[in-house]
Amino acid sequence: MLEDLLSAGRDLCDPSLEARGLVELAVVWWAEGDHVEAGRLFKEAAAIGRTLEVRWDLYEALNGLGVLALQRDEVSQARRLFVEAAAVAQEEEPGIDDPWTTLSLAHAALVDDDPKVAKDLALEARSILSSPGSRPQAWAVLIDVVTILAVRQGDLQHAAALAGAADAIHDRTTGPGFTPLRSVRTYQWARTVIQEGLDEAAFESAHATGAALGTDEVLRLVATALG
Repeated sequence: MLEDLLSAGRDLCDPSLEARGLVELAVVWWAEGDHVEAGRLFKEAAAIGRTLEVRWDLYEALNGLGVLALQRDEVSQARRLFVEAAAVAQEEEPGIDDPWTTLSLAHAALVDDDPKVAKDLALEARSILSSPGSRPQAWAVLIDVVTILAVRQGDLQHAAALAGAADAIHDRTTGPGFTPLRSVRTYQWARTVIQEGLDEAAFESAHATGAALGTDEVLRLVATALG
């Protein structure tokens, strides 16, 4: 189906449709684990996107390339791509709130071992997102950032509850499948530390408590972690 969309864009000489097809096909290959092909398709989409009048496909391609770079620990490259994506968003809609790029930059700061910058960016993202019911996927990514910060501070009980809250949101929105920022080294490290640092009963209890939290309780949990 996506190949048909891509072919239609090429057949109709419609670069916008072609860029859209490339981005969506890149995500499919990425979810299936082929990062090389995903990167190739995102780059092709970005090249076309730079020629378009409306450039949201360029924004998505740049963010995708940035996360792929972060998964390879190429922090400087990832940060450059995220900053370019943020600039594209502002060109398309001046003054737009962009929690996705803010949170991607927070993850980059954590990979770069800069928790202060990560916390500042997490606070910025929280101010953009009014509640977990608003843009829940972005809220889940924010909680993932806060989870890593809690682990760095040694608060594993709190981190397990945060992980439970984020897991519940991911399960309700994206399902248990494709969550690319969770493949970044620092998030994987945080989950390992939580599960190795708590006994099984303590982890399951804290995780279940977080997963069962309502909107206001999630807000308080995140606020407490961010201080």
